[in-house]
Amino acid sequence: MKNLYVDDFSHTVQISKLSIGLNVSEAGVIKEIEPNQFVRVKSIEGNSVIKLENTVGDGILLSEGETEYFFIDRHIELVSGSVNIMY
Repeated sequence: MKNLYVDDFSHTVQISKLSIGLNVSEAGVIKEIEPNQFVRVKSIEGNSVIKLENTVGDGILLSEGETEYFFIDRHIELVSGSVNIMY
């Protein structure tokens, strides 16, 4: 992976190709999104919790409106809430 651009305040600038988006509000494994790729996850309509399929623990909390970028090596599971995922 190439280095990300760093601005004058030492923040990296996240850039990704515009791609397919999917709104998910039903808890469970999201089979439409294949593993081994970079995804952008945004929590919509309240807080959301996601985790990777077949992992232990409670998952990752995303506050309403929070956007995070991940590389996934398994399917994503929505534990609770509502998210928009670009993949």
